[in-house]
Amino acid sequence: MSGIVGSRFNIRGSGLVGSLGTDGQVFTSSGAGKSAVFEAAAGGGKILQVQHATFSTETSTTGQTLVVTEVLDQITPSASSSKIFVICNLICTATESSGTGVRVFLEIQRQIDGGGYSGVYQNESNYSIQHQITGASEAYNIATPITLTYTDSPSTTNAVDYAVYFAIPSNNDAGDTITTGGSALDSSITLMEIDGS
Repeated sequence: MSGIVGSRFNIRGSGLVGSLGTDGQVFTSSGAGKSAVFEAAAGGGKILQVQHATFSTETSTTGQTLVVTEVLDQITPSASSSKIFVICNLICTATESSGTGVRVFLEIQRQIDGGGYSGVYQNESNYSIQHQITGASEAYNIATPITLTYTDSPSTTNAVDYAVYFAIPSNNDAGDTITTGGSALDSSITLMEIDGS
């Protein structure tokens, strides 16, 4: 007869099957030819929380020093083992003063518990990773969507801020301008905490 008998499953034709589990456990095989048992569910990979923000603010630069864009948000991990998946979508507009092309250097920076920002993605020399905005000649104003993604391991349960910084690479022509965002060119950032156990 099938049913629950005492603290064990009694399945017709298969005898007793392990002990009853506790809250949160799953019923699974304990191996080939062995009885099924209750065990803790496998960890890792689950999305624990999502933070998302959109922006219509406009930020411009003509300089070679990294400056913060409007794209930033904060997340507080629930466990120090968690990963943070960062997705940044922004639209860059390049106005070229002369020459044949404008590039932009973009970098994701992070700070933990207000301790100051530092680069975590694309923080190499501003010669090494660039995004070509235009390939035309002079005075063109072209909007180009750019997406940056990064999986971070901040190893903390304190608040973590992420922000996109940008600059004009030093091999651009003097007078070139890069602008991110704007009223018709919304930018966004999504932060997802992923179970790292």
